[in-house]
Amino acid sequence: MSLQQRITALAQAVAADIKALTAGKLSTTGTAADASKLGGNLAAEFYRRANILGTVSQAGGVPTGAIIERGSNANGEYVRFADGTQICTMLIQGGIAMGSYGSTGLYMGVLVCQFPAVFANAPSISGVSTDQNNLGWVTSNGIGQGVANIYHITASSTVTSTAIFLLAIGRWF
Repeated sequence: MSLQQRITALAQAVAADIKALTAGKLSTTGTAADASKLGGNLAAEFYRRANILGTVSQAGGVPTGAIIERGSNANGEYVRFADGTQICTMLIQGGIAMGSYGSTGLYMGVLVCQFPAVFANAPSISGVSTDQNNLGWVTSNGIGQGVANIYHITASSTVTSTAIFLLAIGRWF
């Protein structure tokens, strides 16, 4: 359908709605027939408060669902955006078994972290940790679409109340 034909169809639809309004019969929902007059699916082409938040989806790399999806589960929280960006946050708390890290005087504990939502490819991960007795840092290895090995490194072999905050950023499609 050409641009001129779409404009004409839109003008006709507006004129019909004005007549319906004066008769007290204006529909605010639109129908498939209305959408086909304009050469598309009105519900899929226009965003409004009701469909900004919801389940994001795509077909062939083209967004087909909501703009933003937010969720959480036992593994943490995630946000997905219609452009394919996904952000996961995870908080790991509790004691971690620490072992000597070679002859460096440091100690390391290894955790397997499962993301709250699966990525299309391995994401970038950043992490920080705190401990009741000392500071530590976090690095990662073996990053996959759904899990990563997280290494907690400290200067003490006694880690009792660690809190590790992880941030993973990547793509969901």
